[in-house]
Amino acid sequence: MKTQFLYHPENDAYIASEIIEAIKFHQSHSLQGMRIGDINALGDDLFEAIKNCDVLILLIGTTFEKIAPIVWMNALQHQRPIVGIDIHTIPDEWGETRKKGGAFNTDGTFVGGKKAEIFKIYDLPKEQDGISYIKNNIEMWCEKAIEHVRSNYGIT
Repeated sequence: MKTQFLYHPENDAYIASEIIEAIKFHQSHSLQGMRIGDINALGDDLFEAIKNCDVLILLIGTTFEKIAPIVWMNALQHQRPIVGIDIHTIPDEWGETRKKGGAFNTDGTFVGGKKAEIFKIYDLPKEQDGISYIKNNIEMWCEKAIEHVRSNYGIT
């Protein structure tokens, strides 16, 4: 399974690197140099990476909600399954956790499909180590996302 991780380059780079290292998936991509809200700043490399992955994994911190719709709309165009993970409870390099970011609508429609929840955002239990929880569940979440797209949108 070819995965693509997306996360905010300044706010979430440390946590993302910890997650990626722990689960040892093969591909990751940072939204490096991206100006929030500017679709042109995301760049063709990012959109090409989304197009060529099997599952898009959004690591959602405190500010990602402003750019996530741009990213997941591109994933919709290429009919890519999406897994959202709210990472605000994972401590950063200074041991601090952050306030939960804003919410965004995860409903939409793939071309030719019915309106449905496009993807699920997983919250991490406060009583467990977030990175271990992700490591133990990420494959199941990816499989569920793939099955969700197949069953709701007839994509094989």
